[in-house]
Amino acid sequence: MKKVIASFLLLILLILAIVWSLPQPAQTFVDKVVPQVIRRWDVQEFLKYSIALSPEDTEKAKNQFFIWKQFGELQRYQRALPVKTQRFSRQRQFMVEATFEKGRVNLMVDVVRQGRGWAIASFSLDSPWGNALQKIIS
Repeated sequence: MKKVIASFLLLILLILAIVWSLPQPAQTFVDKVVPQVIRRWDVQEFLKYSIALSPEDTEKAKNQFFIWKQFGELQRYQRALPVKTQRFSRQRQFMVEATFEKGRVNLMVDVVRQGRGWAIASFSLDSPWGNALQKIIS
């Protein structure tokens, strides 16, 4: 009986180790990272979680975030909704609705699997003031 219990406990520990080592879902990544990035339009947070950018794309991101800061601080974040999801794809796309001091915007966020985690591959937004604000990273 003790061997059965010991085997059962060992099996549970093995299952827990496997579950804890699984990568987080893409939606969990987006819902964790995007609010950090857009709370105050922190380009350094964006660069920390994005794919490796060329110097030109890094400069483009800095300029774009400078413009996006005019929306003000984040007031409300709604959970990311999957837009394009293929079950075994390494890339996912999400739409996020967020409200800032100056109004509401819709963000499109593409993420790509990198190793055991995710990275932002594309970040763009649309607002009621028009789509003059462009996509970062193509």
